[in-house]
Amino acid sequence: MNQTEKGPAKPPTILGILVAVLGFFLVGGGIWLMSKGASPYFLAIGVGLAISGVLLAKGMKTGLFVYAITLGIILVWSFIETQGDTQALLPRVAIPIMIAIYLAQSKVRATLK
Repeated sequence: MNQTEKGPAKPPTILGILVAVLGFFLVGGGIWLMSKGASPYFLAIGVGLAISGVLLAKGMKTGLFVYAITLGIILVWSFIETQGDTQALLPRVAIPIMIAIYLAQSKVRATLK
Protein backbone atom coordinates (compact mmCIF):
# COMPACT_ATOMS: atom_id res chain seq x y z
CA MET A 1 0.00 0.00 0.00
CA ASN A 2 1.48 3.36 -0.99
CA GLN A 3 1.16 6.53 1.06
CA THR A 4 -1.81 7.86 -0.90
CA GLU A 5 -3.90 4.78 -0.08
CA LYS A 6 -5.49 4.68 3.31
CA GLY A 7 -7.22 1.94 5.22
CA PRO A 8 -10.87 2.17 6.12
CA ALA A 9 -11.80 5.16 8.24
CA LYS A 10 -12.33 4.39 11.89
CA PRO A 11 -15.09 5.73 14.12
CA PRO A 12 -14.24 8.27 16.84
CA THR A 13 -13.65 5.51 19.40
CA ILE A 14 -11.22 7.39 21.64
CA LEU A 15 -13.40 10.50 21.68
CA GLY A 16 -16.41 8.32 22.47
CA ILE A 17 -14.60 6.73 25.40
CA LEU A 18 -13.53 10.13 26.74
CA VAL A 19 -17.06 11.52 26.43
CA ALA A 20 -18.48 8.42 28.16
CA VAL A 21 -15.96 8.67 31.03
CA LEU A 22 -16.78 12.37 31.46
CA GLY A 23 -20.46 11.45 31.47
CA PHE A 24 -20.01 8.82 34.17
CA PHE A 25 -18.12 11.30 36.36
CA LEU A 26 -20.87 13.89 35.86
CA VAL A 27 -23.53 11.32 36.80
CA GLY A 28 -21.72 10.61 40.06
CA GLY A 29 -21.18 14.28 40.77
CA GLY A 30 -24.74 15.09 39.79
CA ILE A 31 -26.14 12.52 42.21
CA TRP A 32 -23.95 13.93 44.99
CA LEU A 33 -24.96 17.52 44.17
CA MET A 34 -28.64 16.63 44.06
CA SER A 35 -28.31 15.09 47.54
CA LYS A 36 -27.11 18.56 48.63
CA GLY A 37 -30.14 20.25 47.07
CA ALA A 38 -28.66 21.32 43.72
CA SER A 39 -30.41 21.10 40.37
CA PRO A 40 -30.34 17.87 38.32
CA TYR A 41 -28.28 19.57 35.57
CA PHE A 42 -25.09 17.54 36.01
CA LEU A 43 -27.01 14.27 36.34
CA ALA A 44 -28.98 14.96 33.15
CA ILE A 45 -25.94 16.04 31.17
CA GLY A 46 -23.90 13.15 32.55
CA VAL A 47 -26.47 10.58 31.44
CA GLY A 48 -26.61 12.10 27.95
CA LEU A 49 -22.83 12.22 27.59
CA ALA A 50 -22.37 8.69 28.94
CA ILE A 51 -24.91 7.24 26.53
CA SER A 52 -23.66 9.19 23.50
CA GLY A 53 -20.04 8.39 24.35
CA VAL A 54 -20.70 4.65 24.54
CA LEU A 55 -22.63 4.73 21.26
CA LEU A 56 -19.91 6.75 19.52
CA ALA A 57 -17.19 4.43 20.83
CA LYS A 58 -19.15 1.53 19.31
CA GLY A 59 -19.30 3.41 16.00
CA MET A 60 -23.06 3.94 16.09
CA LYS A 61 -24.66 6.92 14.38
CA THR A 62 -27.31 7.18 17.12
CA GLY A 63 -24.50 8.53 19.32
CA LEU A 64 -24.61 11.70 17.20
CA PHE A 65 -28.31 12.18 17.86
CA VAL A 66 -27.94 11.60 21.61
CA TYR A 67 -25.01 14.05 21.67
CA ALA A 68 -27.06 16.63 19.74
CA ILE A 69 -29.93 16.34 22.23
CA THR A 70 -27.50 16.61 25.14
CA LEU A 71 -25.85 19.65 23.55
CA GLY A 72 -29.26 21.27 23.16
CA ILE A 73 -29.94 20.72 26.87
CA ILE A 74 -26.51 22.13 27.73
CA LEU A 75 -27.11 25.25 25.62
CA VAL A 76 -30.63 25.97 26.85
CA TRP A 77 -29.95 25.22 30.52
CA SER A 78 -26.70 27.21 30.49
CA PHE A 79 -28.34 30.17 28.79
CA ILE A 80 -31.14 30.18 31.36
CA GLU A 81 -28.78 29.88 34.34
CA THR A 82 -26.39 32.57 33.08
CA GLN A 83 -29.19 34.79 31.75
CA GLY A 84 -27.19 35.23 28.57
CA ASP A 85 -24.08 36.61 30.30
CA THR A 86 -21.38 35.80 27.74
CA GLN A 87 -18.54 35.54 30.24
CA ALA A 88 -20.47 32.98 32.30
CA LEU A 89 -21.93 31.19 29.26
CA LEU A 90 -18.76 30.63 27.23
CA PRO A 91 -16.95 28.28 29.65
CA ARG A 92 -20.06 26.11 29.91
CA VAL A 93 -20.61 25.66 26.19
CA ALA A 94 -17.25 26.04 24.43
CA ILE A 95 -15.95 22.47 24.68
CA PRO A 96 -19.31 20.78 24.02
CA ILE A 97 -19.68 22.94 20.89
CA MET A 98 -16.14 22.10 19.71
CA ILE A 99 -16.90 18.38 20.11
CA ALA A 100 -20.13 18.86 18.16
CA ILE A 101 -18.27 20.63 15.34
CA TYR A 102 -15.82 17.72 15.13
CA LEU A 103 -18.63 15.15 15.14
CA ALA A 104 -20.55 17.09 12.48
CA GLN A 105 -17.76 16.71 9.93
CA SER A 106 -18.76 14.46 7.07
CA LYS A 107 -15.56 12.42 7.37
CA VAL A 108 -16.44 11.56 10.98
CA ARG A 109 -20.13 10.90 10.26
CA ALA A 110 -19.14 8.59 7.42
CA THR A 111 -17.36 6.29 9.86
CA LEU A 112 -20.52 5.65 11.87
CA LYS A 113 -23.14 3.02 11.07
